[in-house]
Amino acid sequence: VDHFYYAATVATLIPRWIPWRYLWIYATGIILVCAGVCMLLKIRLAQVSLLTTVMLSAWLILLHIPQAIHMPRVDQGAAISRAFEVMAFIGTALVLYGKHSHLGSPEDLRSAAEKRGQTPLAAG
Repeated sequence: VDHFYYAATVATLIPRWIPWRYLWIYATGIILVCAGVCMLLKIRLAQVSLLTTVMLSAWLILLHIPQAIHMPRVDQGAAISRAFEVMAFIGTALVLYGKHSHLGSPEDLRSAAEKRGQTPLAAG
């Protein structure tokens, strides 16, 4: 929601080489709100959390890491703290994806092995 209330401040954090700053600010805010609603209502949780991870990772690489390198001191805007905050959000989205995607779950691996006529690995 901060993207909407503090759009002018957020615009100063976006590098000059990225065009249409306010478009990205509002689009990102809308996407994050929609993703949060989908996560709360458990709508396509795996897909939403994976796409959220991709978007946040892109912003981490494009915005937060360069800012943390350029302005490492807290009195310069706490760029390192923001980078770690985004990493925490990425980790949370990845945990949600891992929990709600059924790729690689033990049950799926067992059933895939049984379909191929192989003996599944013993539970361990």
